[in-house]
Amino acid sequence: MIINFEDINDLHIANKAGLKTRWKDFHIIRNESVSTEHVKHMPSHRCDFHQICLDLESDYTIGLDDQNKRITNNNLYFIPKGTILSWESIHDHLWRGYTIFFKPEFLSNDGFHPSSYLFASLKPSVWVLNQNQLIHLSGFCEQMLEEQALELGDVRGVLKDWFSLFLQYCDRYYSLKEETDHNYELKLKYKFQELLNFNVENEHSVSFYADALNISPRHFTRQIK
Repeated sequence: MIINFEDINDLHIANKAGLKTRWKDFHIIRNESVSTEHVKHMPSHRCDFHQICLDLESDYTIGLDDQNKRITNNNLYFIPKGTILSWESIHDHLWRGYTIFFKPEFLSNDGFHPSSYLFASLKPSVWVLNQNQLIHLSGFCEQMLEEQALELGDVRGVLKDWFSLFLQYCDRYYSLKEETDHNYELKLKYKFQELLNFNVENEHSVSFYADALNISPRHFTRQIK
């Protein structure tokens, strides 16, 4: 039986995050702030809210419906409500970045139309960001964290504004990813960047990366240099 979490706080309790949201429809966390008792394996479950995770430094595996994804540095992923989700940590306490939990109604009452790329299919999406994109989105997350902590009457309205901007930039970067997927040279370079994230400490030879990309060392050198 697959557990279904209706409330964000129910998920926090189940995975022993040691966190609690003020509202039922929105919560942003800094991943490093979760409890050290945070469970290392979460079995398959569904949520009645969306999740967006910006991983600056991490190493874990997530199950998204019928696919498994290795999540490491510089990843952003979107998990729409209803996705069958599971995850397992590979290294203890290596989870630096941000996670946003939100229900569609958090924005829908203000006439916000979800981004055309990210929300078009309501399917899980995982992609690699470059350094400038990471810095930009991290800045929005820090602004939302700061706002969320305030005890002021207009906090939710300002949060919605920051979050709307965050989503629009996610949409922009996702659309660039889609364009890159149809460009062989850029796609090869992004794949090489992903391989570096996993292997840079132990692998330094051209032949290793050329084999992983299924191209010749000569072609690798010509494309990557």
